[in-house]
Amino acid sequence: MITLILYIGVYFYPWYSISEDRHWDNTVRDKPYIGYYDSYNETVIKWQLELIKEAGIDFIVFSWWGPNSFEDSTTRVIVKYLNGYGLKFAIMIEPYLGQDPSIYNKTWWSETLAYIKNNYIDKYREDYFFLNGKPLIMAFNPIGMNYNPSNDFQEYTIRITGNDIDNAGYQDWDYWPDYIDPDNIVLKIRKDGYVSIIPRFDDTHFRSPGKCLDQNYTLGLYQRKMEMDIGS
Repeated sequence: MITLILYIGVYFYPWYSISEDRHWDNTVRDKPYIGYYDSYNETVIKWQLELIKEAGIDFIVFSWWGPNSFEDSTTRVIVKYLNGYGLKFAIMIEPYLGQDPSIYNKTWWSETLAYIKNNYIDKYREDYFFLNGKPLIMAFNPIGMNYNPSNDFQEYTIRITGNDIDNAGYQDWDYWPDYIDPDNIVLKIRKDGYVSIIPRFDDTHFRSPGKCLDQNYTLGLYQRKMEMDIGS
């Protein structure tokens, strides 16, 4: 008998600050329910984590923009609260050095993984998320497009994510499924049985050309995709 284990994770963006005017501006389509906030605010953190816990989420994936970045600082604050909510976390490395994939070579991976290990995995080992018995490290393309780190760093479970992974031949984990046609949803199941569910995605406020799927929840994309995932 084969036992399947289902893990549900969410991407988490510790990007925001009112005082430093980070990522908040008048072009944001949806004002947060609690208003514009600072990602390192204790009250905000507890409110967010409680919602995530109530939703039955198993782990959080932090969007991380390199050592000593704003997001590094806010992530360090937030992870201290996770244990109290029964949540685990993983790091998703963003392309913080630029879009040239050649930058993200073996030397860069070695230095970056050492930083993450020392500051997150070892320090919060009980709270870090392990996949296949190893700490999960994610990286957003173009990281991984030229160099696949998995063979050289086998002590980690490394997954390249993003909307360009097919071009690298990895087919690891989608980030947002750009291939979805609202009129004809075709599900791609990735490595580890991973599927990406997006009830509403709108990046028109910070990217051109942007994309908005099911802006007013009238197309039923979320329910239709959930049904396909469960059926798979």
